[in-house]
Amino acid sequence: MMFLLNVISILVLIHNVQGSDLFSYINLEKYYFIEEELIGLAGAIVEIERKGHSETDVHTIFHHSRIIQHAKRIHMDAGNYEEYLAHPINVFHLTKRLATEWRNTTTSLLESSLCVNDLKVKLMDIEDNLPTEMDFNNITYAVLGLQDFHRYSNADVMEGSVNGVQSYEPVTTEDAVDFGMSAFKHNYPDRAISWLEYVIDKIGSSTTAVGKHSVGMLYSTLATVYLRNNKIDMALETTDRLLKLVPDSTVARQNKEYFQMKKSRADKTKEQRIKVSKFTRLRDGLCSGTISMAKKKSKRRTVRLDTWDESFLTRKIDIDAMVIRQRPLIVVIPGLISNEATANITTLGYDKMFQKAIPTNKYGDPKFKVRVNDTSGPYTVAVQDDISQIKLTRYPPQDTMFEVLNIGMDGIHRTAKKKWFGQSFSGTMLTSLSDATLGGEVVFPLTRTILRLQKGDVLFYEAGASMSICPVMYGSQWYGTMGVWESLPNGVCGLKHRVITV
Repeated sequence: MMFLLNVISILVLIHNVQGSDLFSYINLEKYYFIEEELIGLAGAIVEIERKGHSETDVHTIFHHSRIIQHAKRIHMDAGNYEEYLAHPINVFHLTKRLATEWRNTTTSLLESSLCVNDLKVKLMDIEDNLPTEMDFNNITYAVLGLQDFHRYSNADVMEGSVNGVQSYEPVTTEDAVDFGMSAFKHNYPDRAISWLEYVIDKIGSSTTAVGKHSVGMLYSTLATVYLRNNKIDMALETTDRLLKLVPDSTVARQNKEYFQMKKSRADKTKEQRIKVSKFTRLRDGLCSGTISMAKKKSKRRTVRLDTWDESFLTRKIDIDAMVIRQRPLIVVIPGLISNEATANITTLGYDKMFQKAIPTNKYGDPKFKVRVNDTSGPYTVAVQDDISQIKLTRYPPQDTMFEVLNIGMDGIHRTAKKKWFGQSFSGTMLTSLSDATLGGEVVFPLTRTILRLQKGDVLFYEAGASMSICPVMYGSQWYGTMGVWESLPNGVCGLKHRVITV
């Protein structure tokens, strides 16, 4: 089970955490088993039709054996699905197969006049749960984000090696086109240009389509990206390159006339810039290492924290903590939670997520939102009691919900809730429940603070601080989170409440 908890996931969404919840680990696991069921079901349909029609392809379905055998080999070679899903390129390929080849196969089988109608009913149940083209574009875009965060070159991505582990399938030129087109659709011009130029350089003078994309489409898309970024000379140069390959391209000639017209008016046009919030810019810079952490290490200091009721603490009476910042208050309490407790809580969190994702052993809507706050096991209750007793506010905390998060390729960011400032909300306790992997640092962009928590560490950050967790490149990380709400006495205004000075 412990290795199961070290696999990649995209995001589990909770109440005020922002991000994509489409590709949580549970959903990826579900996709993997959907493909396994498709291998068996589609394979059985084709085999029955072969025998029933004496090897005559009456319904024109035998060509689907290619994807069936291809996927079967991958699943046989992978053996351990947790290892397979740990690699982002494997996740990319799995989603691509389901969204394209398997979707085409299921549609073809359902539309044909098969003699095995009972199997077609099962196939219909699965078809509704296949990822869409938009889902595939989103997972592709997430891989591009990881490329930027970890400063991988295009050649690095094409090698398919992450954290020293090779993907089960090689990254192909067609995959490179997918990266470029996804960047184009998400208005990510630098990556779109980089990948489309990479593909065009790879194919050279060939005019053969790459997957479903013609050479003309690749050049035209690249020229459009240049145009959108007011690089009209490059748009014209790209179009000229296409005309050398395909001189009779009507679209290329029309585009060239349009670009020349735009160039004549371009002198008065300012270059457009994509607006990025300060939070996002600093977050991305801290996670990728292009922005340095604020030099405040000299102000970090170790303190001993008091507790509201020492008898509540099941493991420690004296709590040593490190003050990272005073305003907003950020405090790390190292090793507060035992390995036994973290293992039990993550296992319980996984079980609860699985129950929500796949009720009564049926495939549910893949766009589910997992909010795991039903974690009332004995270890969770004990940890919740322990961290509730740490004295960081002026008044004792209320009973609040403990939630479990699984962080993966998308990371998360939690923004400050200003409307809470007038109430009794004081901050958040974030507990690290798994070993650190590649990525997944906790960052506070607006104060340029970045922290790598170890398993068992507890982090408190004051209300008003904007926290983020960097995307995880390989494996996943588990966290527990709990809001700290004060029990204010009668007559005490919430506006006056503050965390204590430590």
